[in-house]
Amino acid sequence: MIKQILTDIIISISRLTDCETHDAAGRPEATHPSKGGYMMKISEVIQILSAEVIWGDEKLCEREVQNACGSDLMSDVLAYVKDQSLLLTGLVNPQVIRTAEMMDFLCIAFVRGKRPDDAMIQLASEYNIVLISTEERMFSACGKLYAAGLDG
Repeated sequence: MIKQILTDIIISISRLTDCETHDAAGRPEATHPSKGGYMMKISEVIQILSAEVIWGDEKLCEREVQNACGSDLMSDVLAYVKDQSLLLTGLVNPQVIRTAEMMDFLCIAFVRGKRPDDAMIQLASEYNIVLISTEERMFSACGKLYAAGLDG
């Protein structure tokens, strides 16, 4: 019993001197390259996700996003309230474009190879919202962007 307590104390002290932080269960916390303020160009997002541009010219793809939101529920997206964002979704209907416009999203990334129809592309062009498509699943796409420094 005393040996276990001493072992726990030694482990706790060594953690205090580590550069690595730990959660309440003693596991190393995930590290993030930026934690605030990192801007990522849409062209970088395209490269990271191996995405195809569906709509948007080179100039629009040079705009920068500050963070990303991944959701198929537009009610969750409406509660997100962050400017200059990227929306990742597998939902393909005009409401996605309308929601993105209302929330000032700069780009929508459709995951799992989903593609918007012509009416959605037209609507996005009216709002200057870049549309891209990636074969990545939502979880891996969000993870890759987070690992590259984009906040959620």
